[in-house]
Amino acid sequence: MAISIIILVEFVFSDIPELFNGGERFGEILVNISLSYIAAYFFYIVTFLIPKRIERKHIEEHAAHLINMVLFYILFIMQDAANMKIPQMDLKLRDISEDEFTEAMKDVFMDNELKHFKTGKDGHNQKVGAAVINSIEKLKNTIDELFRYSPHIEPELIASINAATRNVMNESWKNSYLMTPAHIGGITLVAKRIDVSCYAKHIHEYQQQYRSIEKIFLKNYASTEAVKKYSENIRNLKKLTF
Repeated sequence: MAISIIILVEFVFSDIPELFNGGERFGEILVNISLSYIAAYFFYIVTFLIPKRIERKHIEEHAAHLINMVLFYILFIMQDAANMKIPQMDLKLRDISEDEFTEAMKDVFMDNELKHFKTGKDGHNQKVGAAVINSIEKLKNTIDELFRYSPHIEPELIASINAATRNVMNESWKNSYLMTPAHIGGITLVAKRIDVSCYAKHIHEYQQQYRSIEKIFLKNYASTEAVKKYSENIRNLKKLTF
């Protein structure tokens, strides 16, 4: 718009007589305002836009790695909560319904040992409850590190990741697993041992958050090595389904 005004005033209408008194002076003012606007825009590009894009490029690869780790830990939360009853391939490629999660998590208890061996701090195979807690903690730590780059991260990505941090299961699961018997007088109260199917709704929410984060990850970080490796893994998994 500013460039158009300059061209019109300085070249197109330069030889046309004034349409009203002070018309020439008015044209000069328009040109000066337009030049000021252009100068301000170039100043914005040089001092803000270009440095921000350069900085974004510098952190993009590391941010992509952290986003990939966020997906990794959400995947393990879903996988371990169902104790491998839903294969990792299905979790990556299919949208699992809440009912499917509920069915898979029936008869899975927090004190069950994991079907796939995962060593705990004591060197033994982890329990389902401990494995999920471990992944939730690692997810939180990864998100904290990722959010150091929040000025350069898409608002929709931040919203999706925040939704994962607010998942009700994060605290509820830990509280249930660490619950100890209560001693009242000579009576010991022990919580009833129930399966984890009551968490199916929250695991389903995790999957929805996984899909939202994955979509942004694949679209906005396509040039990074993290996305290239992730995409290759997905392609290889799809080949196995045929």
